[in-house]
Amino acid sequence: MPDQFRVNDQAPLGLNLRKEPDPGANNIIAVIPFGNEVTKLAEAADSNWWKVEATLNGTAATGFVNHRFLTAVASGTAPITHTGVFPVHLSGTNVTRENRQYPFPLTETPPTRRHAEDQESVRVSAINQLIDWFKVETSARYRPTGGMTFCNIYAYDYCFMTEAYLPRVWWTQQAIIKLSNGQSVPVKYGETVNEITANSLTQWFKDWGPTFGWRRTLDLTELQDAANQGKVCITVAKARGTAHHGHGHIVAVVPETSVFKAVRVNGKVTQTVQSQAGGHNAEHIVRSWWNDGTYSEFGHWIHD
Repeated sequence: MPDQFRVNDQAPLGLNLRKEPDPGANNIIAVIPFGNEVTKLAEAADSNWWKVEATLNGTAATGFVNHRFLTAVASGTAPITHTGVFPVHLSGTNVTRENRQYPFPLTETPPTRRHAEDQESVRVSAINQLIDWFKVETSARYRPTGGMTFCNIYAYDYCFMTEAYLPRVWWTQQAIIKLSNGQSVPVKYGETVNEITANSLTQWFKDWGPTFGWRRTLDLTELQDAANQGKVCITVAKARGTAHHGHGHIVAVVPETSVFKAVRVNGKVTQTVQSQAGGHNAEHIVRSWWNDGTYSEFGHWIHD
């Protein structure tokens, strides 16, 4: 397929398709999602640009793109496809704690990973090592920038490295209908999967959490006890209105340490030990932030 190309990882949020080969003009026709294939039709007068055709949600579109954001499609390759509503991750790009490829999982190898089948002490040790390795307080991937915060990115990475499924991208409703009916669906960013915020994750846990091994608890003592046993635990909340930019918040509830202890009143936990990114990034923090009046709903979840 010599004229077939795919939007590459230099355009993780998509590639502008333009009427003319001019990035300064107000001439964008559409955004071609990362990973989407295009057909090269011709080279433009400017050697940096090609005329291409792309299919977007079943509609053919022709325009110009900067070809440095395209990679040739090797013969015989095809997008990953699924049948049934399976966990979904994007792939095909190198992701480290020092770059900002937010829709993708980390491809770095950590010093360890937490495995559910390991003994409790081994699980706890692995989680503590991972928290140290993430360096959430200084790593570029989690650092607030331009008014944006990345609690969902850190929670995703935490779950990814501890073998509990939390989506960074999730299937569109149309894709879920097809998957539920036994049809095969390719993983295509912006077409069959979209990024998911903490607000959306609040609903995702209720709709899909039990399917992927999550159990809700209303008891903070149970939640902290589970975290102390090396289980993967999450607190997630949906923001009210435009509070927190309308994106909500999500944290990992993690094992207590010699320094960071849960707050207990009459033996009952009232504030858990957490690890988070957000407006304030912290390897460990002890709070009960979901009760501050800016969230419309919240949930505490344990991965069994």
